[in-house]
Amino acid sequence: MCDARDVSASGSYAWAARADRPTRLWRDELVGVIGAVHAEVKPRYGRPRMHAELNARGHACSRNTAAELMKAHGPRAKAPRRFVRTTDSNHGRPVAGNALGRDFTAVRPNEKWAMGITYVPTRVMSAHQRSFGPSGSKPRSGTFPATGNR
Repeated sequence: MCDARDVSASGSYAWAARADRPTRLWRDELVGVIGAVHAEVKPRYGRPRMHAELNARGHACSRNTAAELMKAHGPRAKAPRRFVRTTDSNHGRPVAGNALGRDFTAVRPNEKWAMGITYVPTRVMSAHQRSFGPSGSKPRSGTFPATGNR
């Protein structure tokens, strides 16, 4: 192996016996702290918040060092899920009654049907949306009036 790396055998043994450098020990300590912080905050901290947290805990390091160690050792921030509004229950329109009464057992096929609802965007727009579009700004040419998208 020494021939492949073009080093002497004594140099290889000296390197293997050498104590770790202080920078290496410091970086290993930071990796442990990053892992502990990552476990505490339910993988929500990305590089900027992790850097601030490390400095607040007394482990001074640069933003780039925090980013490099997070990238090399795996802790990744988990983005929160987007909130999607699916139902508008505050309306004055009639609502269908509960015909099944939560009894979903059927004696024969096609006797009882159940379903959910899915949000489907429609082209029904208010006067404001007709003039300004759903985003509140004047529509660009070549856009669909209902969605503002091409």
